[in-house]
Amino acid sequence: MKRIITFIVIISSLAGVVQSLHAQTNSFSPTLLQEDFVRFSEILENEHCCLYEYTSKAELDSLFDAHYQRIDCEMTCNEFFMLLAPITAKIGCMHTATWMPGRFYIAKPNKLFPLKLKLINEQVVVCGSYLKNMEVPFGSIISEINGKPIGNILEKIRETTSADANNPYFVDAQLIKRFSLSYANIYGLPEE
Repeated sequence: MKRIITFIVIISSLAGVVQSLHAQTNSFSPTLLQEDFVRFSEILENEHCCLYEYTSKAELDSLFDAHYQRIDCEMTCNEFFMLLAPITAKIGCMHTATWMPGRFYIAKPNKLFPLKLKLINEQVVVCGSYLKNMEVPFGSIISEINGKPIGNILEKIRETTSADANNPYFVDAQLIKRFSLSYANIYGLPEE
């Protein structure tokens, strides 16, 4: 129960980013992001029951420091997500994860990645569509999305997906189950 409460506290404590997102701001000042990052790290360090069970304190401290140092200019919500999510993923607790605020996904639901996928031997295969008209045939193998190689996309999603004991099989199951949302977390909601 403490893990769930910690997760809720982390999400609700990042008031600066959430308030700015609500105001439809596209980027956030370094000062605001730094404040939210410090709050994020304090909550994890002070409230998480088993923060260092799967990743050492030294390694997590190094991640906190390195990612904080990268806050030197305005950032979009997706860029800030990419600072937080690899840290929460390294903790090795599926109850501790970073997600965008819900309104991020509902702002442009028709811009979410439209295909259902399966991962077969590191190949991403189309197995359905969220759209009524199926433009990409079942069984198609995805090699890139919007000019980005699928291998790079999978690597970024894996890097930001939380799993108990950093279980790679769970990470891949979540990667496929939530691909559209995970893709949006990292790359935003592209027009095409």
